[in-house]
Parts: sequence; C-alpha cells; structure tokens
Amino acid sequence: MNIDKKKLTVQILALIGLALSIKLACIYYVANYEKYALSSFCSISEFVDCDGAARSTVSQFWGIPLAYWGIFFYITILFLTIVDKLKGIRFLKFLEVFKNPMSYIAVLGTIAFTVSMVLAGLSIFKIQKLCILCVITYFIDLIIALVALPRHAIIDTFRNFIDGAKKYTIIYIAVLIVLVGLSFFKIHKLCILFVITIIALVAFSRNSIIDTFRDFIDGAKKYTKTFIVLVILAASFLCYSGLTYNFVPHIKRSKSIMKYRKMTYNPYRVNGNQLGPENASVVVELYSDFVCPLCYIHNIMLHQAVSEFSNVKVVHHNFPFDKECNPYISVNMHPGACFMSKAAIAARNQGNYWGMSSMLYENQPYNEADVWKIASELGLNAEKLQQDMNSPKTMDEIETELKKAQDLGLDATPTMFVNGEKIVGVKPYYELKEILVKHGAKK
Repeated sequence: MNIDKKKLTVQILALIGLALSIKLACIYYVANYEKYALSSFCSISEFVDCDGAARSTVSQFWGIPLAYWGIFFYITILFLTIVDKLKGIRFLKFLEVFKNPMSYIAVLGTIAFTVSMVLAGLSIFKIQKLCILCVITYFIDLIIALVALPRHAIIDTFRNFIDGAKKYTIIYIAVLIVLVGLSFFKIHKLCILFVITIIALVAFSRNSIIDTFRDFIDGAKKYTKTFIVLVILAASFLCYSGLTYNFVPHIKRSKSIMKYRKMTYNPYRVNGNQLGPENASVVVELYSDFVCPLCYIHNIMLHQAVSEFSNVKVVHHNFPFDKECNPYISVNMHPGACFMSKAAIAARNQGNYWGMSSMLYENQPYNEADVWKIASELGLNAEKLQQDMNSPKTMDEIETELKKAQDLGLDATPTMFVNGEKIVGVKPYYELKEILVKHGAKK
C-alpha cells in the first residue's frame, strides 16, 4: 500500500471514529443530564449498555468525558494526514518538523489502542457494561496503527519473535506459564491484558516510536520558541477543560447529582415508618413517583440529610405519573408507579414504609412476584401485603394524595415543601443542606 492510499485509508477511518465519538458525546450528555431521556439505541441489555457505560466512573478522564478525548484524537489524526500540504504555507513552516507524519499516526494509534484495551478491561471486569460504539472505535484505533506502520514492521517483528523463541525457548515458556497462571485470577485479568497489549504494540511500532521521538527532539531544538508556545497552548487547553468540568457552577451541580445517580442502592436507608424525629422542627413534605429516576436520587439525599441533621423529618406523599390511578395526566409517563405506590402503603401497614420505598426505587419491580421478593428481604408478610395492596382503602389514599397535589398545582416530581417553601426538582446535596439549614436544621 503506497503512502497516498495509506493516508486515504487513515482519513476514512478517522472520519468514522470522529462521527462515532460525536455520537458517544451526545449519548454521554443525554444519559447524564437529560431528566426523562429514553435509552439509546445501543443499550439493548444489562451488559450491552452504552448508557450505563456513559454513567459509570470510567467514562471520564480528568473530569472530561472520554468521547471528547476521542474527538480530539481523531481530529489530530486527520491533521497529521494533511500536514505535508500545510508545510507550504509560510506561517506554518514549523510544521516541517513532522518529517514522517505516518510515524506519528502509528504511535498515536498504538497509544490509543493500548488505552482502549484498558478501557475494555474496565468495562468487562469492573463496571460490567459494554459500549458497542466504543468497541468499534477500539478496532478503528488498532487498524489506524497497523495501516500507519511501515510495510514490513509486522513481518520483521514476527521474524524476530520466532528467532528469539528459538534462542530463548525456556524463558519464553516460563513467561507464558506465568501469564496463563495469573490469568486464572480475575483480579489480574486486566493487568495481563494491558501487559500483553503493550508488549505486542510496542514491538510492532518500535521503529515508528524511534522515528517520532527523533522528529520531536529535532523539532523542539529547531523551533524552540514555537514549541514552547504550542506546549503552553495545549496545557492551557487541558487545564481550562479540566477546570471547566470540575468547577464551573452548572457542571459542579451536575457532577454532584450524578454521584447519587450512580449509586445502585441507598446507603443511608432507614427502615420503619418514621424518617426523622416525630417532633422535628424542619418538616419536608415530599411528593414523588417511584418510577421517577430523579426521585430515586432525591430519596437517597433526604435519607442522608436525616442522618446528618437531628431535627429534620420527611413525610412522603405518593404522586405517581401513571394513568392507572392518576386521572390528571394525559400521558402515561411512568407505568407501574401506581402499583409501587400501593406496595409502599401496604408495607407501612406492617411498619416498614421507608424500607419498602428505598427497595422499590432500587429494584423497580414489574410484577407481584418481584414485590414478594422484596417483601421477603424486608421480613414482611407477603399475603397481608397483597391484601392491603388490593384494598379499596389503599386506592382511596392514593386518590386523596393526587387530589391534594392537583390542588397545589404540582406537575413535576420530585417536589417538596420545606416548612412550606416549595422546591421543585432535585438539587445538589450541598444546596439541599443549605435549604434545610436556612429553615433551622441542626447537625
């Protein structure tokens, strides 16, 4: 493959990677910041779940979504494919330091694929969520590296490997036994995958790495001032991006809320019918829906607040956006919410309203069998629970609460009243604490 065909191939691959990275950036934003977003097309199971991967702790580096790093990477690759044409422009003469742009592409592709293998390992072994679009970019990174490598790099590497195996057979076998032995231990799988990938790709791209390093050093010597300016600009960009994602107010608020969204259970869960002291001076009247994802977050925050403040009490009111029991809505936004509201009320009759509430938020039961399982975990009588769920009294209570919500003009969950002050939506925990303190909450 001649150099022009290589560049064209790399350009096509980079454009595909760029398009996928932009799509992944959109998925990241929707998954983390859209309140009522539908699942993306690539979230098709518990394991194959792009949204779940986007919400995980490994979806960012230095506070910046990995998709944004991908966009930067593929733009850089595209730039390197046309750098030879840019050298002719007078004020871009310093670009002549890129004597062999394909070597740079090979090195960057090698680094990108190595990082990709680490991310793949984290996805499989740690968060157990696989992003299909991410996997496609991993292969693109590999192909870019292989296409950019010198023609005989892979053949020469294999020849050297075979020659080494003949000469150092015992050492090769010993290393292989160690790697296979370690692979049986799950904790080491990611490490082994990383080491093997590093060894293989560094071996294949050895000459490209050497050439790139020499070009880099020569360019730094020849265009020292320009080099320093570019380094400062790059460092400034990264610092700005990192600071933006970590300290800008709206990002700070989103990150604070995201922390709770990623929790798979309520670590502050209180069992029983009482959340906070009976005679509390700060009373939170909460209207929520068990299917609402933001209500799940809010539930954890309120439990945490009660654990930190001595005079805060939470009173829960069912406000399901489910047409099965709510005649005031035109769109059936949260089917199953009425069913769960009945389960919570029935659990209250057995002295564990808040325990059941937290479990409903966490497990999202679809049928009675799922509710009986939760009841068993909480030590509740399933038969009595079923009777109370189907009791007309339970339905009357839900209807009464819905009528009250309608009279108050409520149209969103969660909505709370803190000593009468109306607060709509979920707030970052530090803002919630400020609201409670304003009304007299004490540590």
